[in-house]
Amino acid sequence: MASAMDEDFIWKWWLECTVHHYRARGWDAQTAADLASEAVIRLWQAQQRGIRLTSAYWRATVQSVERDYGRYLQRQTRIYQQMGTQSAPELPTDPEKQALQHLWYEHCLNSLSSREQQVVRAHLEGQYTFEEIAQQLDSRADRVRKTYQRAIAKLRQNTQEESA
Repeated sequence: MASAMDEDFIWKWWLECTVHHYRARGWDAQTAADLASEAVIRLWQAQQRGIRLTSAYWRATVQSVERDYGRYLQRQTRIYQQMGTQSAPELPTDPEKQALQHLWYEHCLNSLSSREQQVVRAHLEGQYTFEEIAQQLDSRADRVRKTYQRAIAKLRQNTQEESA
């Protein structure tokens, strides 16, 4: 049985290899570290479920994390497009700019009612259909769709007013 020190070494090694992999694929240091952390968490969870960690399993995991991050970036682009910007801004790689962008997004959503926020987040971030959201909110799909459309219209108006 491996000692705690050996376990720490192994996990640090997995993390180091994973960061190196993402850096070699062109990701900036902060994004590579974030992606690697997610991959190592998934590897640890797999090990806890009794899955043997092999290089093939590691490769599949890091690719899965990278695909998930790519889908996240695509969702963010759609969110900006739906909020009324003509073209989605390029997503920043600088952590400070990422934080500011996230704060701006949250600021925009805070101008909506809590129900509108729920609907917008579920549809754009969660990729739920209006029917699925309606079931969760115990409402009708057409009512959820109208709530969403009103919320997007408010966001467009607010972003146009702020940019003017």
